[in-house]
Amino acid sequence: MQHSVALGFALSTAAGACTCLGSAGALCLKLENKLFFAASMAASAGVMIFISLVEILTIKSVGGFADAGCTRAESLRYAIFVFFGGALICHGFDVVISFVMRFRPEVSNDEIAPSDLKAQELLRMGVISAIVVMVHNIPEGIATFVSSLADTSTGLSVALAVALHNIPEGLIIAVPIYFATGSRLKAFFWTFISGVAEPFGALLAFFALKGSDMSPMAYAVLFGVVSGIMTYIALSELLPNALQYDPEGKVWKKSLFGGMAVIAASILLFESGF
Repeated sequence: MQHSVALGFALSTAAGACTCLGSAGALCLKLENKLFFAASMAASAGVMIFISLVEILTIKSVGGFADAGCTRAESLRYAIFVFFGGALICHGFDVVISFVMRFRPEVSNDEIAPSDLKAQELLRMGVISAIVVMVHNIPEGIATFVSSLADTSTGLSVALAVALHNIPEGLIIAVPIYFATGSRLKAFFWTFISGVAEPFGALLAFFALKGSDMSPMAYAVLFGVVSGIMTYIALSELLPNALQYDPEGKVWKKSLFGGMAVIAASILLFESGF
């Protein structure tokens, strides 16, 4: 159990650190090429959707209810209920994010960091983006930690999905702040703050579960909730962003199924004992 807890914190911290990796890339990548963002978001969505519906919900959650003594029909029914419960939880975070976004300046979708915006507006946009990503990262940290508690391969898969889209999120935060201030340190600081939300979410999950003997029923509920959270994030945030940056579909479709293929292969390898 201690090994699983340590792994959960390590994976959530590593996934959060990828936000800072994105801020470093802000100084190196050609930011006018939006296909990088589209491919990253779509691949991450593919990983999240596949791992959530195929393994976490169908195998982990349904199987947990069955291990707790539920019939096959009851196991499926309860897993579906908690799945949508997880989606509702994530929708609650979306409501908070939407409220915060009301104070964000309007920005053209055609450019990531429009040169005609004043420095003050760019700075405000970057800071608000950091806050939005920070709120969004908390349930992802919870999902990574909980997944790691019961199964190493699932925890690694979830962490991979989170890390994939944290990199472009770091770029989105760092670019306007760097353009507004000219300071690499300030750009890094705000991406760091948003990335810390991942291990903070893991810490919340740790204290919520601390001292409790996790029964198969508890694991079943947690996995169902995690599946709903991850699917909601993939469908409501990652895919729409991929479409925004690649409206002609040059890379996002291939990246979506590519992400699914990669995570499917990793599941097969883990199950085969590699």
